[in-house]
Formats: sequence, structure tokens, C-alpha cells
Amino acid sequence: MEERMLTLGLAGGLDPVYDCRYDAPQYFTYDAAAVLVEDGQVVAAVEEERLNRVRRTNKFPFDALRACLRQRGVALQDVDRIAYYSSEETANFLVGRLRAAFPELAGVPDARGLLQAAIQREMKCAIDPERIVFVPHRLTHAVSAAAMSGFERSLVYVIDNEGGVFTGTRARGSRSCLTELAAFSPQKSLGELCHRTIRALGYSPFEEAEAMELAPHGDPAVHRAAMREVYRLLPDGDYDLAFQRLAAVVSKAPGRLRGEPVEQAHKDVIAALEEAISEIVLHVLRHHRTASGVRQLCLAGGGAQICAVNSRVLASGLFDEVFVQPAAHDAGCALGAALYAADAPPRRAPLDHVAWGTDLGTADAALPALRRWGAFVTAERSAACSTAARSGPSPTTTRWIGSPPSSRSIASNARSSS
Repeated sequence: MEERMLTLGLAGGLDPVYDCRYDAPQYFTYDAAAVLVEDGQVVAAVEEERLNRVRRTNKFPFDALRACLRQRGVALQDVDRIAYYSSEETANFLVGRLRAAFPELAGVPDARGLLQAAIQREMKCAIDPERIVFVPHRLTHAVSAAAMSGFERSLVYVIDNEGGVFTGTRARGSRSCLTELAAFSPQKSLGELCHRTIRALGYSPFEEAEAMELAPHGDPAVHRAAMREVYRLLPDGDYDLAFQRLAAVVSKAPGRLRGEPVEQAHKDVIAALEEAISEIVLHVLRHHRTASGVRQLCLAGGGAQICAVNSRVLASGLFDEVFVQPAAHDAGCALGAALYAADAPPRRAPLDHVAWGTDLGTADAALPALRRWGAFVTAERSAACSTAARSGPSPTTTRWIGSPPSSRSIASNARSSS
């Protein structure tokens, strides 16, 4: 019998849901998820928030990990590699900060040891620390998009806190399918530009979807001149951000606390923000599209979830095809980490589903669970379900991964049409 290779990709913090022992710096870890890859193919994937019910959770994905193992019918001891969505250098820096705050960590030498201890404590089994693979965060985003696009050759743009531009090819495994063309430091983070703007308007950093939904109702021209002082387009697809000048933009809108009514001035600021991000993204892409000659594009990272920006990219005519990673946020990093650690060959056909989550089961199993949430939802058996129940069990089951359809859930393969 041929031996299989199992790789587990993880994203999230180190605490289980019931503990706050190792809280990372604010917004450092979130969107926890687990992905199981077998011989280079995804066999299970689920976000932790779907199971622990904490939206955009920063906890370790223990429930998601268990769900992936259970779905495939394997134990943690059967897994060959455990991939984490951070470089070892970055993770060790974080451990250094934790060690200063928690004297009991004095005996933990590094991030590898801390990750091993956290998993062993919760899963109650020994793991070899050499099985742990650290994958740089930017790479996990890039691999998660390039390897699932089905493109022979593509330009890959990661719009994230540490973004970058790559060329991708499916001729090699996931560890070597990317060539970096440009790297953008946190000082050039479009996500930070977005977060600073919406925080000043009374939104939390995790309410960027709700805030950006205001853009179509605002007029970007009102604050266009002020917003253009915040960024500077440079040669070769580069740019600078002057965060200190953002105050001149947001001060034009009245102060607002979270939950208070939104006024037209707030909508105008958001519209100007969206226009600025679109202009920067297109500036970057125009240069690298011309320099590389590649006409297929992959997008990943939290900034890739701004639908209006994606629409502008598609409408620009720069690319024949645009693939947006469905889990473009940090949960998708678990997928990229697993594919990278497994050195999985990129897909030869575009991603056509994301049905890797837990099985919802039949209507008879789902309805009682839904009705327990009766204060928030109404669950009824449809006529189609009743007909199916009378005629016997349906061969079709439904699975999910990530977000339900919303502004955080984007079509996986947007194609231009004539």
C-alpha cells in the first residue's frame, strides 16, 4: 500500500478559546483556521470561528484542527508536517515579547518549542518539533492564490500588512512556484491605511467590510485632493504612504462613536479612501503587468476583499483573467502554509469549489441545531426538502468553509467578458 503524505496548515494564535494566556499584540493573530492536505490535495478545511462562534477569532484553531482530522479519519500522529503561517524569525520575535511578560516561559527556547507545547497540551499527544514548518506570512497568501488559480503563469499581488508582487508558475511545486518581484513593508500597508481611516470614523479594525460598504454612497471628489496628500506614486510601481497626513482627511467628517448614525461626510471619506486604494493598486499592477508581460492575475490578502477595487482591476483591461482567492483573508494562510510545506503541485484547472468544511448533514439533523438559535434565525423545512424526505435521502450534502456570501466572500474566479 502506497504511503500517503499528510500536511496540516494552521493560522491563529496560541490560546485555546477558554484562555487568554498568550495574547499576542493587538490584531497580530486572527482569522484562525486549519487545512489538511493529503498528497498535495486539499481534503479538509474550516475556519475556527465556525466552530468556536467567536467572529474573526485570534485563538488557536484546535476545534478546526480536530474537525479536519475527524473528517479524514486520521490522528495527529499520522500527520507528517504541521505548517504555521509565520516565518520562524517573526514568531521568535513574538516569543521574546511573551517571555518578558510570562516568567514561566523562561524554559521555552523558541517559537517551535512554544507551538509544540501548546499543541501537545491541548491535543494530549506528543509531536516531534521537527515536523513543524514555519512559512512566511506573505508567502502563505501568495501560494494560496497562485496554486489554486489553475493559471499556467500568473502575476500574484498580495495586498496585506506585508504585501508583495510575485510571478507564479504551475511548472514547479508550491515551494518554488513563486518569484518575488516587489515587497511592500508595513509602512506601505494599504490595510493599515484602511484601518486608520475607519477607526477615526468610529469603526473597529474588524468592521472594514461594513465601513467600505459606505463607499458607493459617498462622493470621492469631496476629499480627493486631501486624500492624494496621503500617498505618492513612485516609478517602477512603487509608492509611499504618509499616515500623518490622514488626519487632514478624517477631520473633515464629524466625530463619531461606534454605533452612532453615519452621516454623508463619513461616506465621502470612505469613498475617497476606496478611490485611493484603487489608484495605488492599479499603479502597482500597471508597472508589473508591462514589465512581466503576464496577462493572468491572482489576488490575495485582506485588501483583495474590497470588491470595488477588484472590479476596477477587472474593468481596467490590464488582465485577461483575474482570480481572487475565496479565503483571501488570514484564514487562507492556513491553506497556503499547508500547500507550501507539502510542496504541492499547483492545480491545472481553476478552483471550482471550496467544499472542504464540515458536513452539514441532512435537514433532519440541521433543523434542530438551527432552531436552538431561534432568537436570531427562523428555520423551516422547504417544500423541496419535504419532497426529498418523502422520496428518500438526498444524495447531495452541503459543506462550508469561511464566510457566508457577503462583502467578505468574493467570487473565486472573476473573468472578463467581451
